[in-house]
Amino acid sequence: MTKIEYRLNGKPAETQDGIASVRRSYDEQGLVASESYFGADGEPAVHGKNQYHRIDRTWLDAKHATSEAWFGTDGQPAARGDTYVRIEREFDENGNTVSEKTFGADGKPIAR
Repeated sequence: MTKIEYRLNGKPAETQDGIASVRRSYDEQGLVASESYFGADGEPAVHGKNQYHRIDRTWLDAKHATSEAWFGTDGQPAARGDTYVRIEREFDENGNTVSEKTFGADGKPIAR
């Protein structure tokens, strides 16, 4: 796990997006599997620009995320723009997206 901290005069400082630290964990390929945001108090925070606390990803390779899921500070799924909380993708041998499915907080597929 990697922790990135933002500091000012030796103390935790929040960015314009309201975060003071980022924690990342990596998969076997060395790609970011999970990224979480925290405030100056060390508590989970919602990244102001992205509007979620944590994103989990599964990768085919460095350019192709086969799954992305977003979560709030409570650990529950966090809705993106039009209510989906998770995306699953399939790619062909050339790296083109063959299918993309979106899922709601209940785990059921939803149309976008």
